[in-house]
Amino acid sequence: SIILLFFIIVLFNSKFSTYYTFYDMISSFLSLMIGLLCYSVNWPGSYQLKPLKFLSLMPIISIILGLIFLPTGLVPLFSRYDGSGLGGISLATNLSFFCVVGIMSSTALFKETKEKKYRILSYVTFFIVLMTLTRGGIIACTILLAPDFYNWLKESSKNQSKFIFSIISFIPIATIIG
Repeated sequence: SIILLFFIIVLFNSKFSTYYTFYDMISSFLSLMIGLLCYSVNWPGSYQLKPLKFLSLMPIISIILGLIFLPTGLVPLFSRYDGSGLGGISLATNLSFFCVVGIMSSTALFKETKEKKYRILSYVTFFIVLMTLTRGGIIACTILLAPDFYNWLKESSKNQSKFIFSIISFIPIATIIG
C-alpha cells in the first residue's frame, strides 16, 4: 500500500507540472522504490552486504547508464530543464537521492568490513552529488560525511599548508550549498 501511495504522489506531480514528463515520473518512481525497497527487506545473514554493495554503486551505475543512453537521444547527461546539474540516467534530484543512499550504504559497508575502498567510494559519491547541484542532496551528504571532514581538518591543522588547502577546498561546497 505504501508503494501505491508513492506512485500516486509521483503520478499526481507528473500531471500538474509542464516540465515533468511521463518518463520523469517513471524514473523518479523507480529511483525512489529501489532505494526504499532494498532498505526494507530483511535480508538473510549471508546476503546482507550484497544489497548494500549495489546501493553504494547506484550513483556510478546511473552515470554509466546515462552515458550509454546519451547517443540515443533518450536521456541527456545533464538535468533535463536547465542543463546545469549532472543527472545520469535520471533527473539530477534522483541522482542526488542515489548519492545519499550510496553514502549511507558505503558507510555501513565500511563499518562492517573495514575495507578502505568503501571510504573512497563515499568520497567519489560526494563528488558526484556536488556535480548534481542539488542543495538538499549536498547538505544531506555533507552531514553524513561531517565526521570524516572534521577528522580531515583536525589532521590537516597540524600542517599549515595542508590546513590552508583544506579550508580553500571547502569554499566550493559552501558556495553550492549557500
